[in-house]
Amino acid sequence: METSILSISSPGIHFGDDAARRLAREVNEAGAYTGREHPCRFGLFASLPLPDVDGALRRSRTPTTP
Repeated sequence: METSILSISSPGIHFGDDAARRLAREVNEAGAYTGREHPCRFGLFASLPLPDVDGALRRSRTPTTP
């Protein structure tokens, strides 16, 4: 295996809307950093703070790659 995709497994990141928004930002930024440091080895499935639809829409507009 040469390339891996980073993602958050079950139960996900939703522990209340505010906490999920913060956690989504943190895990997406950490995954993006890892992908930038090792671009041939890691990709990222971004996390969205669902069921917080408004927060998920805002997060989906935030780029996580360079």
